[in-house]
Amino acid sequence: MTKFKNKYLIEFIRLPGWDSSDPGLYFITICSKNFQCWYGDVVDGKMALNEIGGVANSCWEEILDHLDNVELDEYVVMPNHVYGIIEITDEKTRHVVYRRDAINRVSTVG
Repeated sequence: MTKFKNKYLIEFIRLPGWDSSDPGLYFITICSKNFQCWYGDVVDGKMALNEIGGVANSCWEEILDHLDNVELDEYVVMPNHVYGIIEITDEKTRHVVYRRDAINRVSTVG
């Protein structure tokens, strides 16, 4: 295991030779700095977005306005992070991805 400044580092678990710009499904996690709860709170078991959480939600949905070869699948904004599945598509083979297929493909690409 690798050390940096006498501390152990967690090695990246990546498929050797995989180019992350290749078409495929990618499970994305975006965390707030120091895991601070900037996006809202969980109230009665449901996420209640605050203003900043609303901005995070809007930004996720606007990804499609900026990229032609991307499809969005399920995502969720949590108090201190955003989880989501993004598919990078080949423009010639764009297709609809069902949630079950996405989960299966993400677990094999991961």
